[in-house]
Amino acid sequence: MEQPKYEYRVMNSKSQNVGWSEDHIPYICWDRKWTVGDIRRRLQAEDSNERFRIMAWLMRELKPSEVWFFVTPAQVDKDFPAIEPFLASSKSFWQYLLGTWHELGKL
Repeated sequence: MEQPKYEYRVMNSKSQNVGWSEDHIPYICWDRKWTVGDIRRRLQAEDSNERFRIMAWLMRELKPSEVWFFVTPAQVDKDFPAIEPFLASSKSFWQYLLGTWHELGKL
């Protein structure tokens, strides 16, 4: 049986390309065999609660710059009230980041 391909590359701060293809399993999926494509499909799910949980998981586990590989800042901002309960200890970081972007007129 072929082993899954786990891949991690540091993201260029000017790019959203982390070097993951649709069939790669990101390093945060050490406990599940979800590929990049699987995560993206789950983010498109009609079940909004599932989508919010996955967005929060990405926001908790990935580097902030890697989150944008899966979702946009505008999506996070729009859905933040629903995502916020699932963020645990990273909630204050994301509140600060989104608040600062609002102050700067970026969102």
